[in-house]
Amino acid sequence: MVPGYESRSQMGSTAVNSLPLVLKLLCVTQASDPPSSSSYSKMDGVHFKLLYHVSNIAGRLKPTDTGSLLPALNYLYCCLSLSPAHCTDTAVSMLLSNSGLMDQLQTVLSSSSSSSSSSSSAPSLSPSACPPSALLCCSHLLLSSLITLQRVHSAQVQKSVSWSLDAAVQRLLVQKRNTDSLLLVSYLRLLQVLLDADLVSPVVCLSTSPGMVGPRPLEVEDGALYPLGCRGAQCLSTALSGLLLQKQELLLRTSVNCLSSLLGFLQRQSPNTAKFVVCQPWTRFLLYCLLSSEETCRLHPAILRLNTIPPRRAILLI
Repeated sequence: MVPGYESRSQMGSTAVNSLPLVLKLLCVTQASDPPSSSSYSKMDGVHFKLLYHVSNIAGRLKPTDTGSLLPALNYLYCCLSLSPAHCTDTAVSMLLSNSGLMDQLQTVLSSSSSSSSSSSSAPSLSPSACPPSALLCCSHLLLSSLITLQRVHSAQVQKSVSWSLDAAVQRLLVQKRNTDSLLLVSYLRLLQVLLDADLVSPVVCLSTSPGMVGPRPLEVEDGALYPLGCRGAQCLSTALSGLLLQKQELLLRTSVNCLSSLLGFLQRQSPNTAKFVVCQPWTRFLLYCLLSSEETCRLHPAILRLNTIPPRRAILLI
């Protein structure tokens, strides 16, 4: 071999090894370029070409290749979050039409819980190969953006992603002490988006369990709140209240937002259940604890917002 020249296999290996670095640089570039800059005033074809190629790469990567998959999903999320409004229609349609990407999201989400739908065509990871928290967190945030933008633009969905609502509530209620705070925040963000959409979205197919919605045939209230159910609503409300008491900045803000969305969902679907959840003794105890704490907590923006939610959804007791 001529000195100074690499074989095709060596060049291919170098290209594969440099992929994570390239994707990370794309994320940094996308995130560091403010939306007000001139480059965002007119999103040209190069941006969409990058979005197209990165989404294809994300769909073709092995689920265990987190070094490349994480920055790829991060880039997609940054594109959806930072792109101007007139570009998000094309961007979300492009991503939702990518079956490989949706399968990849399904694989990551399914591997985090044994309760995930077994009907998905995407392969599941073995328990020993569960994704790291950062990858699962990014998948939740990307899926949240897809749900929101699909709803805004009425974009067509080629393939839905299955997600266990029961497993998510149990994670927040029972497993929160063993779960990273940022991962809890991503769960809350996804739940908030789904609750704002009344738990109905063509992007996500929610699965549940009789433990949340009760045995069939469903009671009237459980049917109105399906797939959450009355018991699920109470469990989620208790879980969110417990997270409020942890007083971690980002977790506190996200929990209040999710609680507001939960109460709004209950008020729209079942006012009686909303009143029942609001009037629980635990709610009075929560408010007592928050308002009796140090002044910095009482004046925290999230706590103030909690106390000024519109009366029909307020958790303050009369």
